[in-house]
Amino acid sequence: MSTRTKSRKAGKADKVSYRRMREADQLEAEKMFLRSYNHLRKQANLPQFKGKISRPNPMLLHFLRSDPEGHFVAVNEAGRIVGYASSIIREMEWYLAMLFVLPSYQTAGVGRELLTRTMKYGAKAECTRYALATFAYNPQAIAVYSKQGMPPQATVLQLDRKQDPKMPIKLKPSLELAMKEVTSERAISRLTRLDRKVRGTARPEEHFFWLSTDGFKVLEFREGRKFAGYAMMSRSGMIGPVAATRPEYLQPILVNCLLSDFFTDAIIRRVFVHGEQKELLAYLLDAGFRITEPLLVMTSERFSDPQRYMAGTLAHY
Repeated sequence: MSTRTKSRKAGKADKVSYRRMREADQLEAEKMFLRSYNHLRKQANLPQFKGKISRPNPMLLHFLRSDPEGHFVAVNEAGRIVGYASSIIREMEWYLAMLFVLPSYQTAGVGRELLTRTMKYGAKAECTRYALATFAYNPQAIAVYSKQGMPPQATVLQLDRKQDPKMPIKLKPSLELAMKEVTSERAISRLTRLDRKVRGTARPEEHFFWLSTDGFKVLEFREGRKFAGYAMMSRSGMIGPVAATRPEYLQPILVNCLLSDFFTDAIIRRVFVHGEQKELLAYLLDAGFRITEPLLVMTSERFSDPQRYMAGTLAHY
């Protein structure tokens, strides 16, 4: 299937074709995503991301390898990627990890076609829940996803804090928990059982990935001999997902991660706080974190327990 649009650069009709994504496409697709993301932020009068993408994001590459049938690209006549969609299936949940289109192609139905193709992947697998997270300042995308039966269900806020040796993070865990790094695959079944309880879906694929990939650490927490939960940390400074067996464990798990010596070279610390986690949000803001992205979780049905779960990223809530 193809559609036609006007290319601002070429100034003439440009035919767009669609195909499944290949690993060789990943880097170009991510560079295209960055251009689209910065255009969106510019429209919203927000600072643009100034970094460069020099190699594929390992997490996004993992999604492609684990669900190759759920990834599509839109390609113009010059062979350039102008749209990119990434969807994954975990148990009976379809999740849209990424969908971005170059600005000059956004009025030609390219995004709608990519969404249709990824949702057919979910329908083929007989998924019962459809979900995603998107930027709260993207009303066009919110409208499109709502029409597809995924209205906004919750607010999630991205909070960042720059690492500064002169201004260390001053936090104290509300409970004393023992922390250790997960190094054995034997622990994954315990973590996925907790995922199913607090998030609504188990995803062992991600735990195996984090455990086997440099730059990620999975930490397990206990109160005495009692399993309290887990957290994932990345070299980029991101903390999450975080899952706790009881609500009172969520804060100490997060604080222990923020104070840990893992990945001390990270420039920032980043967390994603559910809008219902009011006390935790106020606590982090008082500690010098600032809100950098307002996000919306959009889904066909509510899922995850905000008192026991914190998201990882927009791409794998």
